Amino acid sequence: MKMSKNYKKLCLALGLTGIIGAGAVTAQSGTQTIPATYRNIQVTYNGVTQPMAAEPFLVNGSTYVPLRAIGDIFGVDAKWEPTSNLVTLTGGAANSNEVAALQAQVNDLTAKLNAANTELAQLKANNNTSTGSNTTSGTNISNAQLKDTENYLNSNFSNELNSKIDMFYKVSLSGNQINVDMTYESKSEDKIFKDLSKSKVESFMKKIGDNVAATHSDVVINGTIEYTKDNEEKATFTRTKTGKYTYNHSFDNDAIKDAIEDEVGSSFSFSGLGVGSLSINNIDPTIRESKTTINVKLYLSKNETFKNAWNAESLSDSSRRSAVSSQLNDIQDAVTDLAKDYDVTISVYYGSESNEIARMDADSDITTNTIH
Repeated sequence: MKMSKNYKKLCLALGLTGIIGAGAVTAQSGTQTIPATYRNIQVTYNGVTQPMAAEPFLVNGSTYVPLRAIGDIFGVDAKWEPTSNLVTLTGGAANSNEVAALQAQVNDLTAKLNAANTELAQLKANNNTSTGSNTTSGTNISNAQLKDTENYLNSNFSNELNSKIDMFYKVSLSGNQINVDMTYESKSEDKIFKDLSKSKVESFMKKIGDNVAATHSDVVINGTIEYTKDNEEKATFTRTKTGKYTYNHSFDNDAIKDAIEDEVGSSFSFSGLGVGSLSINNIDPTIRESKTTINVKLYLSKNETFKNAWNAESLSDSSRRSAVSSQLNDIQDAVTDLAKDYDVTISVYYGSESNEIARMDADSDITTNTIH
């Protein structure tokens, strides 16, 4: 630790005239008796009175303070070697007040560093919502500016949705709207995409839309996520000029049909009725306008024996529900696994939509009707 000038002067004076103990002052050789004056001398350091093992005193106008006491104040170990007449000083650790001052400086610098890191993070966030190309307003956008935006997205957001999905971006202008095509191509990527939540996909699409809008304002922005291997549209978004978003999640109907057929086959069985099963003539999965529910419609073949058994007066509603519950639950589970975050309802028709014989809502509650 670097000593202050005053500290050096004090050490020098004490080194020449300081004593350990009390009474006599030792010269190069021999001793002499010196009259000392005591005045209850107090020693303070940084405003704090310091305890003294031996009382300071005056000799011929000079004040003598025990060297060991001074050493304790400054964190210096003072030792007297009587055989060699040597005073040894070691150490020099910072005193508590200096430590407190240094700690205050550290705390201040730490606070400034945290503030700087926060500001840096904000700057990075701001940079992450600007494509870096010249800003535009409306549809007056050159091909070079669109290409600049496209390059920016490909450079900064290729793995934004998921680290294992390599997304490719294509930006174009169609009429009065900007189109952002987002595509991936491998089967393994599609498997990962199917496991993503709806909220995760929507958050990603909003981020892309906001980034494009940061450069190209006052224009409608449309975005589409597509699995190119099967030409399958996965999700779309539209961002209005005022920044409002609408989302649509698309599912391949054939994929849903395959999932249902893998679960129940090509026929629908009725447990406990003793009439076997009816063939499934058609499966029609649709997404409601709310974009949160998939409604699966099953159209069954007609069979008079089944009709009579289903309409029998002895067959209660609870028995009908029991007869279809197993199949309906299996179908609902299969579709939910495929379209995560979506509610699934199922309607079962006897021949046509004029004869809905069973229905399961999103909460798995079942209602049944007789055939007319």
